[in-house]
This record gives sequence, structure tokens and C-alpha cells, in this order.
Amino acid sequence: MRRSTRSSSGLRKIFGKSEFYLLLVIVVVSLFFTIMKPSFLTFTNIYGMVESNSFLAIMAAGVLVVLISGGIDISFTAIATVAQYVMATIVIHWGGNMFLAFAIGGVVGIALGLINALLIYFLKTPPIIVTIATMNLFYGLLIFISGGTDLRLPNVVHGEESRQIRRQPGNYYTDSSSCSFLHSYVADT
Repeated sequence: MRRSTRSSSGLRKIFGKSEFYLLLVIVVVSLFFTIMKPSFLTFTNIYGMVESNSFLAIMAAGVLVVLISGGIDISFTAIATVAQYVMATIVIHWGGNMFLAFAIGGVVGIALGLINALLIYFLKTPPIIVTIATMNLFYGLLIFISGGTDLRLPNVVHGEESRQIRRQPGNYYTDSSSCSFLHSYVADT
């Protein structure tokens, strides 16, 4: 008798959590997209979605560390966008390779994060207030400096020099909002 009581209380715990309903919604939405577009639930499409949105997982892992430590960071998207813009601008104008691109992005991200840390430490202000303020500051400065324009990325040379990014006319534009989730979900594979 105790086993059935334990198992039913375990089921109540599972059904009582919001995570269960979130999983249920994900399953229902996935089934809907699969019915509307049979190519949705294929390996190629799922791989493409994971590859296209892997940056979200990387950013979520970074924010998770902040949340676990008891803090909060609202400005991480602005920091990533500014770091991306600075890195792309330098590589487009002066050339470079992938190592240089990662190094530039990392240095800019660390510098902007250090600004947040110093403001929180010295002003004794709650992290949410500082990061909301710096998010708006970083986005505002980026729009002011860039004029709100997109960057034209250079072509990546394939073959022997595949690791070198050259200054050539680009084929496509990029900005921080260039990833469209709906498009990746329903695109033909």
C-alpha cells in the first residue's frame, strides 16, 4: 500500500511543477510544426536548429553561473552584441583569423563585464539596477557609434586559406537580430 501512495505522490509532484507544463507545451508545438511541415522533425532540420541557436546555449550557460552565484545580469545581450560588433568591425577593416576574432570578442566582453562589476562593487548598488543601466548604455552607445547600420561581412575564403578572413565584398548582412527562430523551425531542409 505504501508503494502506490509513494508513486501517486511522485506523480503529483511531477504534474504540479511548471516544468512539466513547459515540456508539454514544447511537445504540442513540435507536433503542430511536424503536422504543418513534415520535414520539421527530421535529423537535418533538428541539427540545423541546434547549430543555428547554439549561441543561446552558450549565453545561457554564462548567465547560469551568475544566477547560481546569487546575482543577476540583464546586460549580457548588450555586452555580446557590442563585442560582436567591435570584433566584426576590426576583422572587416584590418583582416584577421578566427583566433583573433575570438580574442577581440573575449577582451571586449571581459572589459564591459568589468565595468558592471566595478559599478556594483564601488557603488554598492543591486546588480539588477546596474546591469539594466549598462545594458541601455551599451546599446545606446552602439547605436550612436554605428549609426544603427548593419555590417557587411566579408566572404570567407575556402581551400588552403580557409582560416583566414579577407577583406572582400560580402554576400550577406548580419546584425544581432538576424536569427529568426520561426524561419529556422519551418524552413525546408
